[in-house]
Amino acid sequence: TRVIIIFSFLTIMLVGILARVSYVISRDIYREQIQDQTRLLSALLAADLETKSLDLTPPDKNSLAYKHFHRILNKGLEKTNLSGAFIFNRDLEILITARENISPSRLKINRKEINDLSSGSSTASLPFKSDDGQWYLWGFFRMNENWYLGVQENMDRLSKLDDLSLLFLLIG
Repeated sequence: TRVIIIFSFLTIMLVGILARVSYVISRDIYREQIQDQTRLLSALLAADLETKSLDLTPPDKNSLAYKHFHRILNKGLEKTNLSGAFIFNRDLEILITARENISPSRLKINRKEINDLSSGSSTASLPFKSDDGQWYLWGFFRMNENWYLGVQENMDRLSKLDDLSLLFLLIG
């Protein structure tokens, strides 16, 4: 009886550990893949933007320049299937948003990653859970000295991985 109990206990512990390791590895692979994808998509979307005229664009939503950039961002979002895009300056003031309303306070959390970008390069934030309960990831692309492009990617598959973790434990 003692051998069966010890063997069962060790087997349960081993399967539980393997389930947790499988979940962590799957989550990390997915996060790295989506970060790479977001960096590439932010660079692709930034290629369509003329940065010289951004300095002359007023924050007024009725101006022609604002509407022009807003239209370009929306077309890019349709092509890339991202959940949102926004243009902001080095002071982290958002000039133009498309689809999603971006909180400037959330943007300040990523200040270090944004400030470390050199012109023409991109980076991605860590995944975060928004107020709506969804997982998101931001990608940032520095267009020039003054302007950045931010994109928001929905990471709803991450919540499915959380369900997978429970499934691993149940199988164990």
